[in-house]
Amino acid sequence: MTIQKITPFLWYSTEAEEAAAFYTSIFPDSRIVRVTPVPSAGSTKVVEFVLFGQPFIAMSSPGNEPFNHAVSLLVNCADQADVDRYWDALLEGGGSPDACGWLKDRFGVSWQIAPADVITMMADPDPEKARRTAEAMMKMVKFDVAALKLRTQHGGLARGTEPGANRARTGREASGPSRGSRRAGPSTVLAGACSQRTQFKWRRVERWRDRPRQCEETNSEPACAGGMAKLARMRRASAAGVSPKSRLNSRLNCDVLA
Repeated sequence: MTIQKITPFLWYSTEAEEAAAFYTSIFPDSRIVRVTPVPSAGSTKVVEFVLFGQPFIAMSSPGNEPFNHAVSLLVNCADQADVDRYWDALLEGGGSPDACGWLKDRFGVSWQIAPADVITMMADPDPEKARRTAEAMMKMVKFDVAALKLRTQHGGLARGTEPGANRARTGREASGPSRGSRRAGPSTVLAGACSQRTQFKWRRVERWRDRPRQCEETNSEPACAGGMAKLARMRRASAAGVSPKSRLNSRLNCDVLA
């Protein structure tokens, strides 16, 4: 095995040879090159192996520090099939998934199983795309390549759910009922106004007997209930034979507070 200038060196308590065999069974162009016992150091062994053509060295020796997230091995995947294959293989035998494409294998070594272009996506010159990439990644455990790219390029929104469409719909609702709704009568107008989850300021309610009186100003929705009670009395009066002209003079005015 040709030794390169910088070679990853992994220290295990006792499992260096087992770990090397596990890793070389997963990745192509991988093999164990040599296992060297070190008798002067008790049970210590040095294992040289290759993953994807890249040299690694592992050592078994008691007293090692546990692995943690501070150092991880990044596997750049060509597609979703690659992500699935390496993710499932490295979890075999007791590994644990973390988040954002990270996992720990059964020996405690941290791996990142990620699309090959994920760093490029995070460095997109369009800051909005870069932001969407990072936002989508943070919500994933194992990477969904198609969903990540959709979210990065288009925001991942279905037709009709764009923020602009929502604002337009909200604006139409807040502007009050349509002309057709007003023709339908005072009950439709009141129901449309009271359906808004916004604050109302009730200005004036004129009673159906042409005797205007002021209604207490309020910003709370219980005023809607009061308006409904007045409308119910109007209907009962109408059923008792009150002139339709008098009933048409009744109106409920309210402003939607911005």
